Amino acid sequence: MAKSEKVNVLLLAFEETLVALAYGFAGVVATALCVGLLSVLIGKQVGLVESGLAATIIGGVAFLIGILSTGYKYLKEDKRENLLLKHFLQGVFGFIAGLAVLLLCLKIEELQSWNAFLDYAVYVAPLIGLLIGFNHRIGHRRLRAAADS
Repeated sequence: MAKSEKVNVLLLAFEETLVALAYGFAGVVATALCVGLLSVLIGKQVGLVESGLAATIIGGVAFLIGILSTGYKYLKEDKRENLLLKHFLQGVFGFIAGLAVLLLCLKIEELQSWNAFLDYAVYVAPLIGLLIGFNHRIGHRRLRAAADS
């Protein structure tokens, strides 16, 4: 992979991260507002666990939508939109691998004390796996498509 192509893929991953974080944050805030509104409408307080779980799930889905929208824009620039499903599935496998790392680290954490940074950093492993999985070999395919043209 050429040096400029590596930079482009890194910039894509950075842009995806920022857009996905914005989408995820907006999803969490919207979910919190909707849960609050729902509790007022039904007259019953929604539990903290339920509202936190709903916000986490909607935030994760919004994060995924942010990655997909940015990746689609990138693939559309190169007229390779048909690869979106393949990259999406790679992202799902990356998410599953990151989730496995998270669960493994949580299991190991029971046995020994971790550094405080690792205690919090390990929770983003599924999201990092999603990003890496989605962007895996995206630049190599771009170079091949340019060489075929």
